[in-house]
Amino acid sequence: MNEDSTLQKKYFTEEELLELHSMHDSVLEEVYCYLWVNRQSNPAMDLIVALEIQTDRGNTFISIHDTDEALEINRFDFNVIKEQLQQEFGEKIKVFRVPASDTGMWKDCKGKKIQAVELTKEEGQYLSDSLLLNFGSEIRLVQASPIDGLVIDYYEKDI
Repeated sequence: MNEDSTLQKKYFTEEELLELHSMHDSVLEEVYCYLWVNRQSNPAMDLIVALEIQTDRGNTFISIHDTDEALEINRFDFNVIKEQLQQEFGEKIKVFRVPASDTGMWKDCKGKKIQAVELTKEEGQYLSDSLLLNFGSEIRLVQASPIDGLVIDYYEKDI
């Protein structure tokens, strides 16, 4: 690994880690995805750029960092982004808030406690490339992809 790639590696900040830790033992109430829709490209592109997790303790936003290779926590402002896109691109690029709680991905998690938010630790710091939301019987992987945006998937631990 060269020095340049080391400098670009992203870790969660202390503030982000505290927010993720505060989700422990909270109950999932609702989930929203924020879709970035680009009708300017050919073919049109739809990407998830943020995930809003609503629990009995409040809301947490998991979004894509500007580099598209890392996650950020609570730095997503839907109204600001929506306005910026409108000013710069008009109707060609937009962001939409879409309810996701009742989708196949989230319906089995709704109403369950988040037993843990699991991260990858490296040299005493926590990488911000992905995280696991562990609901006990259900686990969801959230990761950053430079090509696909925010990727959300089912996850099963090896026993």
